[in-house]
Amino acid sequence: MSIMKFKSFVLTIFFILIGVSLANVAAAEPNCDNKDNLNFCIDSFETNKNSVTKGDITEGKVVIKNIGNESGDAVIIIGLESPDGDYKYHRVGEINDIRPGETQPYEFQLSARDSSTVGEHRINVRIMDPAEKHLYDATGYTSSIYIKEDSISIGWLINKFNRVTVGVSALITILAFIVGRRSN
Repeated sequence: MSIMKFKSFVLTIFFILIGVSLANVAAAEPNCDNKDNLNFCIDSFETNKNSVTKGDITEGKVVIKNIGNESGDAVIIIGLESPDGDYKYHRVGEINDIRPGETQPYEFQLSARDSSTVGEHRINVRIMDPAEKHLYDATGYTSSIYIKEDSISIGWLINKFNRVTVGVSALITILAFIVGRRSN
C-alpha cells in the first residue's frame, strides 16, 4: 500500500469517526418544543420513594433547564395514572424567570390518600407555559410509585373487631347452652 493511499485511508477513518461523534452529540441534545424563543426541558426527575403506604407522602424533585433564547416562566404539572386506568393531573408549582442556559430545581410533595387505589401509579411530569396551553416537555409515564395498603388501617381494625365480636358472641352462646343443659 502506497503512502498516499494510507494517508487517504487514515483521513477517511478520521472523518467517519468525527461524523459519528458529532451525530452522538446532536442526538444527546434535548428535543423540547419551543414557543416564542422560550424552550424548557426536563433535565431530571426523581422521587424519594418507590413505594408508599396509604396516607404517606412522597417527595419529588424535577430540574428544569431553559434551552431557549429568552427568560421565561413555566409550570409543573404531574400526571398520575392509577392501576385502573384513570388519569389525574395536578399543577404542583411554577418556576419564574428562568434565564437562558439556567437550570432550576423544583421540589414538591405527593400524598397517597386513604382513598387511593392500591397498586402501581405511573407518573408523568409535564412542563407547560403558565396558561397551560403549550407543552414544552414531558417525561412520559416512565416513572412509577407503588401504593400499598396500610397494614393497620381503620378498615383493617374494624374488620378485626367485627371478627372478634362474632367469635365472642358464638363462644357466649355455646357456654350459655352448656350451662343451661347442666342446670336441667
